[in-house]
Amino acid sequence: MCLNTIYIIGSLLLLCICSGRESPTRPPEPPTTTTTTTTTTTTTTQPPLVFRANAKSCVTESLGQLVIRIRRPSSDRSTMTASVSYTNGDADSTTDYANNVTTLAFQNGKRNAFLEVPIIDDLVVESQEKFSITISASGYDDITIKGCINDDDAAVLFDCNRYGVTCKAGVCPPSSSTCDCSSATGRTGDDCGIIQSDINGPGCSGMDCGRNGQCVSNGSTGACVCDSGYYNGKAEKCERKRTTITSCDNNKMTICMNPINLYQPLITVSGYTSTECTANPVGGITDTEDRIPSDIQGQCITVGFSGSCGTYTTTTQGGNVCYTIPYRIQYNPNMLVASDEVVYGNCCVNESGQTISTDAILADTATNFLNKQQAIAHFLGVKLSATLSNGRTISNPVPLNQIYKLCLNIVDDGFSYLGLIRIIVHNGQTDSSRKEAVVFGNDGCSDESGKAIVHSYPRRVSNTKICMQYRPGYFRPGPAAVVHDMKYKLCLSGDQAGCQLTTCGVTGDRKKRQTNDGRVESTANTTVYFEDDTTTASQTNGDTSVSPTAKNCLPDMSVMYPATIVVCIVALILLLIIVYMCFLLMKKRDANKRMKTMK
Repeated sequence: MCLNTIYIIGSLLLLCICSGRESPTRPPEPPTTTTTTTTTTTTTTQPPLVFRANAKSCVTESLGQLVIRIRRPSSDRSTMTASVSYTNGDADSTTDYANNVTTLAFQNGKRNAFLEVPIIDDLVVESQEKFSITISASGYDDITIKGCINDDDAAVLFDCNRYGVTCKAGVCPPSSSTCDCSSATGRTGDDCGIIQSDINGPGCSGMDCGRNGQCVSNGSTGACVCDSGYYNGKAEKCERKRTTITSCDNNKMTICMNPINLYQPLITVSGYTSTECTANPVGGITDTEDRIPSDIQGQCITVGFSGSCGTYTTTTQGGNVCYTIPYRIQYNPNMLVASDEVVYGNCCVNESGQTISTDAILADTATNFLNKQQAIAHFLGVKLSATLSNGRTISNPVPLNQIYKLCLNIVDDGFSYLGLIRIIVHNGQTDSSRKEAVVFGNDGCSDESGKAIVHSYPRRVSNTKICMQYRPGYFRPGPAAVVHDMKYKLCLSGDQAGCQLTTCGVTGDRKKRQTNDGRVESTANTTVYFEDDTTTASQTNGDTSVSPTAKNCLPDMSVMYPATIVVCIVALILLLIIVYMCFLLMKKRDANKRMKTMK
């Protein structure tokens, strides 16, 4: 058989070799023919080249620059310059963006060039604004790009759940930011502080508060009461004027910030909490240099460019020297929270120390991030998961101003109901530096510190699942993290009453159900980390998570264990089948040999 196979293969190989040889008999060559060809010269005009770019490119206003990539074809690699022109739309070149970049340079061998259009950041709340940019160059078709500016200015609205803010009348619902005035007859306003009968009273004659406020008069004297996010400005009108730099020279700056209604938050130079670096109410400031005009309200602070509140490097703009100092408007003296504001005060002076320009920019909170967290942690009978507010797992950096959600869920089928007893957040410290706040107590409510970060109180999703939402925030002193310690209760079937959620403000029997009555109780915790803008990297990155004790943890029996057993059994069965088949094959071969021998 093997000889036959070799013979067949050799025959095929010989056939291939023979078929590749040239035939010994060649056909006769055709007669030679002389052909005369007439060449016609045609001039071809090359079509114009084409730039490539996104048809529309948007930027957030506070980022200060719209960067657009312009790409040319690979056939053009020489050094060239294109012209840039602008056409106003909703956005205006004098108030919204700068049109001073009029050329775009492509370097030799480079296909890409980046157009950087300066964006003017104001403190005016606006809708999306658009304008057009046209790129032109010799040998190219013009390309027009729609530029747009997304406004990120927003009023800091009244929130009665914010630390230190209270209702003058009525009550503050846990799920609302404005006071409920239904129990305060004749009262209105965000804080129920306006008596309706005093609106446009006798003392308001001739007063114009503008469309963002109203005049209130109790007698012969009227005053403008501004809507949330607006403040008394020029001529007593309510304007959106958050910050004012009242003076700037070559060694110091004075900045004043309007308060939120009547509440005065803690205003400090970012990273410095000493009294020298903290703003004071205007009424308590002794300013011998008269740097604060008489019509300024709120709190003011004078900071040197080099001193106890830090040393600030200079930048040069058109021959002028500019300084930038960050300030934080902090609503809780012990905690930094997402609703805090960061303001960058900027001033420029010339060589003689004369002020050229001043500006105060409200920082975009989206530039701060919530670091990746542990998605799910298992404890006695439950799992604790940290997600975004829409339920998606936290797997990428999340903006600091984005709400996050924590959910407790029963995983032990032996229990039918889940209850919460208390939730405390703290900074993970165990010594005198420990800071903590109650965000869910025996009465279902937060304490004054805790309510600064509560977005929604715990709610029952089902008998076995409870969820709650939080605003990012952390303590001072301490790392940029907050630890949630949740004391929970597991109840058996028929004992639902012992696991009821207590609603904030409700008193009586339901409050007593949250006390320790001997049922199965344990504690779960998770640490939420934040990127810090004031502490050092070593402080920020130091993990201070509190791990659950062994007695509170569910035995870590991996779900892969049963699967591993199944795989091993299947593998063993396959191995036995293979051995058996080999045995049959060998037996058959021996039988064949015996038959051949007998023949």
